[in-house]
Amino acid sequence: MKNNFFFNTVLYKSSKIIPVAVALASVYVLAKNLIAYRRGLPTDYFRTYRSLYVLIAMLACVLVVWWLKASTGVFCPWSVSYFSGEHALREPTWSWVFQDGHCWPSGHSGTGFCLFALFFALRDKYPQLARKILAAVLLFGAICSLTRIAQGAHFLSHTLATALIDWIICAALYVLCFDRPNILRRLFTLPGKIAFNHFLFLTALFWTVCFNAPIVSSILNGASVNKDHLLPTLILALAVSVAVYFLSMTVIALLGLLPRIIFKGLMVLLTLLGATSLIVWLYYGIAMTPDMIRNFLATDFREASGYWSPSLAINFIFITLPGLFLINRLRSSRRPESKLKRLGICVVTLLCGVFVLFVQLQPFSALMRGDKSLRYLFAPVNIVYSTSSTLLRDQNPEKVQKVIVDASPKAIFTSDKPTLFVVLIGETARSANWQLASYEKPTNPELSKLNIINIPKVQACGTSTDVSLPCMLSRVGRRDYDRKRILSEESLPSLLKRSGFSVTWVDNQSGCKGTCDGVRVTKPTLDPLYCQAGSCMDGVFNRSVDDAFNALETQRHAVLFLHMMGSHGPAYYKRSTESEKVFGKECTDPTFKSCSKECIRAAYDSSIRYTDRVVAELIRKLQNKTDINTALIYLSDHGESLGENGLYLHGAPYYIAPDEQKIVPMVMWFSEPFKKNYIIDTRVIEENSHKPVTHDHLYHTILGLLNVRSNTYDFQWDLSVNHAKLRAN
Repeated sequence: MKNNFFFNTVLYKSSKIIPVAVALASVYVLAKNLIAYRRGLPTDYFRTYRSLYVLIAMLACVLVVWWLKASTGVFCPWSVSYFSGEHALREPTWSWVFQDGHCWPSGHSGTGFCLFALFFALRDKYPQLARKILAAVLLFGAICSLTRIAQGAHFLSHTLATALIDWIICAALYVLCFDRPNILRRLFTLPGKIAFNHFLFLTALFWTVCFNAPIVSSILNGASVNKDHLLPTLILALAVSVAVYFLSMTVIALLGLLPRIIFKGLMVLLTLLGATSLIVWLYYGIAMTPDMIRNFLATDFREASGYWSPSLAINFIFITLPGLFLINRLRSSRRPESKLKRLGICVVTLLCGVFVLFVQLQPFSALMRGDKSLRYLFAPVNIVYSTSSTLLRDQNPEKVQKVIVDASPKAIFTSDKPTLFVVLIGETARSANWQLASYEKPTNPELSKLNIINIPKVQACGTSTDVSLPCMLSRVGRRDYDRKRILSEESLPSLLKRSGFSVTWVDNQSGCKGTCDGVRVTKPTLDPLYCQAGSCMDGVFNRSVDDAFNALETQRHAVLFLHMMGSHGPAYYKRSTESEKVFGKECTDPTFKSCSKECIRAAYDSSIRYTDRVVAELIRKLQNKTDINTALIYLSDHGESLGENGLYLHGAPYYIAPDEQKIVPMVMWFSEPFKKNYIIDTRVIEENSHKPVTHDHLYHTILGLLNVRSNTYDFQWDLSVNHAKLRAN
């Protein structure tokens, strides 16, 4: 319909005649009264001032919308890549300079909505006429809006923004021009206190409409995929919304039995939690599952600061304001009503909520079974449940007393040469963007030049560092996953130390999650070349390897664990240097809202390319030490989502997590002295790498490579073992 004659000529171009006619009529009234005033004739001051107001208000609406269109950088739907255009779908961003896009807010909607000025001009003297004009303006504005939406020029949100902006401008100018004496009184006079029952109804409605928008949106997404199920899906969404409303009333009514000051404190907390849940879903498409709470609790300040942005803070404040306002307006004193009556309200609302869900039990239960993460979208109770579940059931990896499974592990050293075995624990590197895993972009230019064993796709233990790291360094792994058992048993670094190796853990991340208990733990040596403001790029590990070489004079056989910063998001652009930024414009917005998927991917690819450089530099450094048995293993802890299916970052529940978060790359390299003295047949490893490989292999493969005798070792999970030969024997 972009070039349709009726839409383009009649509804779009010709409709502009109406506001022009109103403006000309206002100019005529002003000119007529000005001439009369000059001639000393009677003058209608009401019409004069109101006509002047209409002109100023309409002009202000047009200018403000024009400025925002030019400076917010939003492209029209017909121009965005999602609808076969060339540009990214972007949120409005504030700027003092003009940007490309020119589509937010809707200019043509302002053709109708700028006429709000007529309503305010006439409301004092002609209220009935003003109301009729308001209805006509709303209808005219809606027609203008729908015209451009149908043509593909705007989204509905663009037109609603115009209506809101024009209303605020016209109302503000009306108050300034005709109601100045009452401005302060209007600003500082709040509505009266509200009774508990009113608070109950309004707050439950706020929770349902605002905090639980994600669950309704997730349900409706099913209708967008299968048009045949549109009506049943709409009915289910309505039923869930009604049920959430009643059950929210039940929760609020139960809490209302508490003393009022405690009740208000809890309501403030729940409002903040609900806003947090909504913000996390809006920005990253993430549900607040127990795994996500565990990730949050394990995150340090440096990592957490990467998620902060001014727009996120502003949106969070705006989301919480309605709920906090209702809490502030709630009466402090109680009316003399029995607790039995309050309990009755709880029972009635609970039964109503359960009944509504029971009517839609079959589709609702099928929905919950199909995607278990949806149950963690019911806010704000989702964060309360997930947090309590994590705190009550989970153990802190850093504080668990480790159980020694093998009391006497022993390393068999077959060479007089010193040994340095480096284990690089990667961060957030996914196989989908790993050149050596058939990714089309050159993210591994350095490793591609080296004689390495490439294992492109490894199944990770988890989708977060807090889960994966203890798992991949334990004998249990994912195949018999038991988090409590994994955290309570001795990890690989400690066992290697007790077997006879000198073990050091160098952490450039947020901690080892309990896996480095019993060994020497350090931070990277601060080097101005790699470190700024206390945060270091992974290139600083070159110093760590040099220190390990020097220590071999007294510690003949050493294992060095290097925990990388890797591609930790959302600030991917900070994880690479300028020499790696070869993939185009990079996203620098930690919320991703103003970034295209191409920009996000470009920043992530640059971080992978930097990891490639670091791993290759360390391999070359080890390669140069021909008088030492040297080897290196690189393995990422988990992957990352970059917007696929609306998901970002990592930490999704393992049973529904996409492969982007679970499939990671692995690299092995062995020096010739190491292969000779430790009797390593790389052909066997390469052959085994063509079979399914998981994090479970790491523990047993390292024990096998280093000739460590331990009853925790299982040869079936050792990639260096020729299993076919063993079976033949």
